[in-house]
Amino acid sequence: MRVNKIKTKLRADEMVLAVMLQFVHAGLAEFLGHLGFDTLVVDGEHGALSDNDVENFIRACDLSGTVPLLRIPLNKPLMQRYLDMGVYGFHVPHVESVEQAREIVDAVKFRPQGNRGTGLT
Repeated sequence: MRVNKIKTKLRADEMVLAVMLQFVHAGLAEFLGHLGFDTLVVDGEHGALSDNDVENFIRACDLSGTVPLLRIPLNKPLMQRYLDMGVYGFHVPHVESVEQAREIVDAVKFRPQGNRGTGLT
């Protein structure tokens, strides 16, 4: 099982070093990971994401020990697909209510915290 470096550092009250990427590029993700960034966040709200690009981004992050995150609007089916591919989590923009926050948790957490389903993948 992969260790979430971000959670480990935050629990130890340590600083997390992150960078936001405006586009997906696996080579850049691997390079930045080897430079020591703890997490990379790809902006999928303003930029295009393809499943192949996301898969290669996740693989590059795994190779360099970096936590892969995506910035996308709330989209339950898409979020569940990206979680199944191996992304660690999401930065969801424009959350303005408790109800919206609950929808996000519902989309990404398994029962009893949420309603994320499992597939036969």
